[in-house]
Amino acid sequence: MDDEIKKLESQVKYLKISNKHFKNKYSAIYDKKTKLEEKVQWLNVVLIIESSMILSFVTAALTMILLRK
Repeated sequence: MDDEIKKLESQVKYLKISNKHFKNKYSAIYDKKTKLEEKVQWLNVVLIIESSMILSFVTAALTMILLRK
């Protein structure tokens, strides 16, 4: 029982420290988090651009098929 309490107390302590790091703008963990968020946003933009290009190619191909008939 005492071991479980000690484990829980250490987990709470660790969570408090990590929470401080995520809120601290000068922390290395916060910096990595913001960089990852920026990369995810950029990848979302790239995904939208690629999907719109694929859609335009499919539309162009279907248009060409319909115009040949």
